[in-house]
Amino acid sequence: MAFIGSTLSLLESPEQEVARLASAPQGSRSHFLSGLPVQVTADPRGSLIELPAQFPENGRVVVVAYHQRPDTPADNGPRLRHHASWDVIVVASTDPRYPVGGFDLAISEAELVRGRVVEIQVAP
Repeated sequence: MAFIGSTLSLLESPEQEVARLASAPQGSRSHFLSGLPVQVTADPRGSLIELPAQFPENGRVVVVAYHQRPDTPADNGPRLRHHASWDVIVVASTDPRYPVGGFDLAISEAELVRGRVVEIQVAP
Protein backbone atom coordinates (compact mmCIF):
# COMPACT_ATOMS: atom_id res chain seq x y z
CA MET A 1 0.00 0.00 0.00
CA ALA A 2 1.46 3.37 -1.01
CA PHE A 3 1.04 6.21 1.42
CA ILE A 4 0.94 9.99 1.08
CA GLY A 5 4.05 11.74 -0.21
CA SER A 6 7.07 10.64 -2.19
CA THR A 7 8.17 8.27 0.57
CA LEU A 8 6.42 6.56 3.43
CA SER A 9 4.04 8.83 5.37
CA LEU A 10 2.97 8.51 8.97
CA LEU A 11 -0.80 8.51 8.29
CA GLU A 12 -2.94 6.92 5.61
CA SER A 13 -5.14 9.28 3.60
CA PRO A 14 -8.96 9.15 3.66
CA GLU A 15 -8.90 7.58 0.20
CA GLN A 16 -6.46 4.90 1.35
CA GLU A 17 -8.65 4.14 4.34
CA VAL A 18 -11.68 3.66 2.08
CA ALA A 19 -9.65 1.39 -0.23
CA ARG A 20 -8.41 -0.65 2.76
CA LEU A 21 -11.96 -1.09 4.10
CA ALA A 22 -13.29 -1.89 0.61
CA SER A 23 -10.69 -4.64 0.20
CA ALA A 24 -12.45 -6.66 2.92
CA PRO A 25 -14.76 -9.40 1.64
CA GLN A 26 -18.05 -8.22 0.18
CA GLY A 27 -20.81 -8.48 2.77
CA SER A 28 -18.41 -7.85 5.66
CA ARG A 29 -18.85 -4.92 8.06
CA SER A 30 -15.60 -3.30 6.86
CA HIS A 31 -16.65 -3.51 3.21
CA PHE A 32 -20.03 -1.97 4.12
CA LEU A 33 -18.34 0.87 6.03
CA SER A 34 -16.12 1.69 3.02
CA GLY A 35 -19.17 3.09 1.21
CA LEU A 36 -20.15 5.47 4.02
CA PRO A 37 -18.80 8.97 4.64
CA VAL A 38 -17.08 9.94 7.87
CA GLN A 39 -19.66 12.02 9.75
CA VAL A 40 -18.15 12.31 13.23
CA THR A 41 -15.04 14.45 12.93
CA ALA A 42 -14.63 15.52 16.56
CA ASP A 43 -13.65 13.32 19.49
CA PRO A 44 -16.67 10.98 19.83
CA ARG A 45 -16.26 10.58 23.60
CA GLY A 46 -19.54 11.41 25.33
CA SER A 47 -21.54 11.96 22.12
CA LEU A 48 -24.78 10.17 21.32
CA ILE A 49 -24.04 8.32 18.07
CA GLU A 50 -26.44 6.22 16.03
CA LEU A 51 -24.42 3.40 14.51
CA PRO A 52 -24.68 2.80 10.75
CA ALA A 53 -27.28 0.17 9.93
CA GLN A 54 -25.92 -2.44 7.56
CA PHE A 55 -29.21 -4.31 7.91
CA PRO A 56 -31.89 -1.68 8.76
CA GLU A 57 -34.45 -4.39 9.44
CA ASN A 58 -32.49 -5.30 12.59
CA GLY A 59 -33.26 -1.91 14.15
CA ARG A 60 -31.37 1.14 15.31
CA VAL A 61 -28.69 1.36 17.98
CA VAL A 62 -27.55 4.59 19.68
CA VAL A 63 -24.44 4.49 21.83
CA VAL A 64 -22.23 6.75 23.93
CA ALA A 65 -18.49 6.22 23.49
CA TYR A 66 -16.53 6.48 26.72
CA HIS A 67 -13.13 4.77 26.37
CA GLN A 68 -10.74 4.56 23.41
CA ARG A 69 -8.46 1.56 22.97
CA PRO A 70 -5.69 2.65 20.57
CA ASP A 71 -4.18 0.11 18.23
CA THR A 72 -0.50 0.53 17.43
CA PRO A 73 1.02 -0.65 14.14
CA ALA A 74 2.70 -4.03 14.58
CA ASP A 75 5.65 -3.25 12.30
CA ASN A 76 6.24 0.44 13.09
CA GLY A 77 4.52 1.20 9.79
CA PRO A 78 2.25 4.13 9.08
CA ARG A 79 -0.66 4.81 11.41
CA LEU A 80 -4.01 3.78 9.98
CA ARG A 81 -6.89 6.26 10.11
CA HIS A 82 -9.63 5.36 12.57
CA HIS A 83 -7.69 2.34 13.74
CA ALA A 84 -8.73 2.20 17.40
CA SER A 85 -11.73 0.60 19.03
CA TRP A 86 -14.07 2.25 21.51
CA ASP A 87 -15.94 0.95 24.50
CA VAL A 88 -19.52 2.17 24.20
CA ILE A 89 -22.72 1.82 26.17
CA VAL A 90 -26.05 1.29 24.44
CA VAL A 91 -28.45 4.11 25.42
CA ALA A 92 -31.25 3.53 22.87
CA SER A 93 -32.02 0.53 20.72
CA THR A 94 -34.73 -1.11 18.66
CA ASP A 95 -32.40 -4.05 17.92
CA PRO A 96 -33.19 -6.92 20.33
CA ARG A 97 -29.57 -8.14 20.15
CA TYR A 98 -28.34 -4.91 21.76
CA PRO A 99 -30.72 -3.90 24.57
CA VAL A 100 -30.31 -0.72 26.57
CA GLY A 101 -28.37 -1.51 29.73
CA GLY A 102 -27.69 -5.03 28.45
CA PHE A 103 -23.93 -4.79 28.12
CA ASP A 104 -21.18 -2.54 26.85
CA LEU A 105 -19.87 -3.06 23.33
CA ALA A 106 -16.50 -2.61 21.65
CA ILE A 107 -16.97 -0.77 18.36
CA SER A 108 -14.32 -0.03 15.75
CA GLU A 109 -13.48 3.63 15.35
CA ALA A 110 -14.10 3.24 11.60
CA GLU A 111 -17.71 2.31 12.40
CA LEU A 112 -18.19 4.92 15.12
CA VAL A 113 -17.07 7.86 12.95
CA ARG A 114 -19.41 6.75 10.17
CA GLY A 115 -22.36 6.93 12.53
CA ARG A 116 -24.64 9.93 13.01
CA VAL A 117 -24.48 12.26 16.00
CA VAL A 118 -27.92 12.39 17.62
CA GLU A 119 -29.09 15.75 18.94
CA ILE A 120 -31.50 15.95 21.86
CA GLN A 121 -33.76 18.97 22.13
CA VAL A 122 -34.71 19.88 25.68
CA ALA A 123 -37.69 22.21 26.02
CA PRO A 124 -37.39 24.97 28.64
